[in-house]
Amino acid sequence: DRALGVTIALWEDGTREIPRHDRLIRREVAEGRAVMVLNVSGMGPLEPPPFNPETNSKIYHGCHYRISDDLVFLGDSYAALRTYDVLRALEVIPEWGGLDDKDVRLYLEGPYGIYGALASALEPRLAKLRWVQPLFPYRELLENRYYNDRDIKSLILPGLLNYADWPDLLSLEEVADPSVARQTLGA
Repeated sequence: DRALGVTIALWEDGTREIPRHDRLIRREVAEGRAVMVLNVSGMGPLEPPPFNPETNSKIYHGCHYRISDDLVFLGDSYAALRTYDVLRALEVIPEWGGLDDKDVRLYLEGPYGIYGALASALEPRLAKLRWVQPLFPYRELLENRYYNDRDIKSLILPGLLNYADWPDLLSLEEVADPSVARQTLGA
């Protein structure tokens, strides 16, 4: 009898990881909300096949590494493309019917939540967010000698540091535990 608010959920491997997030989804539904789990470009069931079957797609010289390089060469990036995917998700909500596109929350988990965080900096309707285990600030990556480089190229928005780092774009109160971001720096 009323339109449901929507929680857009974004984590690594999208809908492939729904069983691991069962508790969150059930909690949101119990609160009377719909949940939209995003498969952003190249993630989850949309992941491209590996160029080399013996190489993990998310490590150095894997397919994501190559695609990231190709996108940057073309003046684009995986981060920009996937941020755009999050923004486009807002356009789908009114098409479903029974959903309130003015009551939208983001639930982000892990480094791949950066796409939702960047989208929230661009779109006021995405201002309500919770980010668990966030990506470390880009500046820390540049200043740290050792870091985990797994799929790092798909997380970086080239040129952003000329203006700001991602934490400058949103309130750290929106991040579940900002100190957790530093834990991802370890190799």
